[in-house]
Amino acid sequence: MLAVFEKRLAEAQLPQTVYFGEIVTGESFIEHEGRELINQRFKPLCADMETAAVAHVCYVNKIPFAAVRSISDTEENSGQENFAKYCDLASRNSFKVVELLSKSRGEW
Repeated sequence: MLAVFEKRLAEAQLPQTVYFGEIVTGESFIEHEGRELINQRFKPLCADMETAAVAHVCYVNKIPFAAVRSISDTEENSGQENFAKYCDLASRNSFKVVELLSKSRGEW
C-alpha cells in the first residue's frame, strides 16, 4: 500500500512536501513540556492526538491503514497560534493527498 502511495504522490508532483515515516500519538496537545524527550526518544515525523485509536481499530479488524497528517506547527514554531494560522492550508493539503490516494485503492 505504501509503495503505491509513494508512486502516486511522486507522479502527482504536489506543491507541498510529503513524508513517509513514523509518528507518535498521545492524549494531550504537546506544546513545550515533553517535546524534546519525545523527539529524542522516538525521532517521529510528528506527534498527534488521534492516530493511535484509529490505527488500533483498523488493526483489530484487519483493515489496511495509513495515516495522512498535515502539520500545522513545527518543532521551532509550535503552539495554538500556529495551529490557527495554518489550519486551513493544512486541511486543504490533506484533502488533496487523500483524494489522490483514494483513487489508487484498487492497486493495493
